[in-house]
Amino acid sequence: MTTVSQSHIGLVRKENEDNLYVDEALGLYIVADGMGGHENGALASQLAVQTFVDSVNKAHLSIPELDTMRHMLNRANDVIYRYQKNGTGNIMGTTFTAAWIFNSTLSIAHIGDSRAYLINKNGIKQITNDHSYFAEL
Repeated sequence: MTTVSQSHIGLVRKENEDNLYVDEALGLYIVADGMGGHENGALASQLAVQTFVDSVNKAHLSIPELDTMRHMLNRANDVIYRYQKNGTGNIMGTTFTAAWIFNSTLSIAHIGDSRAYLINKNGIKQITNDHSYFAEL
């Protein structure tokens, strides 16, 4: 497998609010994109990635378990919410997609519209659904 990452600020924003994490040995890949319409989007994406990875390391996990991944994503959300409430008070948020590969099995933790795609000899297939207002429409 080849790992490549790239982030681009886009045409509208002044600050890149993306955070990426790659651990090829563990098979863990994360992208979080801070919500640019809110203050502290960059911080929210950083907190989400850091909290998720810290949870993996503290639990000494080497095998993804969906309930555990869900719990770690909820924990990241709680950290962001508490920081918002006790810190600046400004609304902050992020999208989050983690892909964890173990023994040829892919597990996904996902919220928002940072998409995960499966790319193989059969082509490209989006494997997550966007959680956004536009997707709901």
